[in-house]
Amino acid sequence: MSWWRREFDLRRHIGSALVYPLILLLLAYGLFVVVVAEVILQVHETHVMFQLVESPLLQLLAVAAGTLPMWGWIPPLLLVGLVFAWLLSGRASALDLTGWTSLLCWLPGMRGIGRNHSYASF
Repeated sequence: MSWWRREFDLRRHIGSALVYPLILLLLAYGLFVVVVAEVILQVHETHVMFQLVESPLLQLLAVAAGTLPMWGWIPPLLLVGLVFAWLLSGRASALDLTGWTSLLCWLPGMRGIGRNHSYASF
C-alpha cells in the first residue's frame, strides 16, 4: 500500500473518530439545558416559596433559565458552524489545526490526534 493511501485512510479514520466527541458534547449540552430549564426553575421556586436563602449560583442559574430562549441555541449553532467551516476550508483533509481551527483542540483528544498526525506526516 502506498504512503498516500495510508495517509488518506488515516485522515478518514480521524474524521470519523471526531464524530463521537462531537455527539457527546452536544448531548452534554442538551442535558445541561434540560437541567437548567426544568430542575433549576423548580428548585428556585421552592426556595422562594419556603423563603430559604438562595446561593449566588442558584440565582445565576435561575437567571440563565429565564433567559434560555435567548442564548440556548447559540453554542450548538457555533459548534456545528465551526465543524462545517472546518470541513469546507479543506483543512479537514489535511488535519491542519492552526489558526481558527485550533479551537478544535479544546475537544478531548484532539490535541494528541493532531500531534500524532503531524508526526506521521513528517
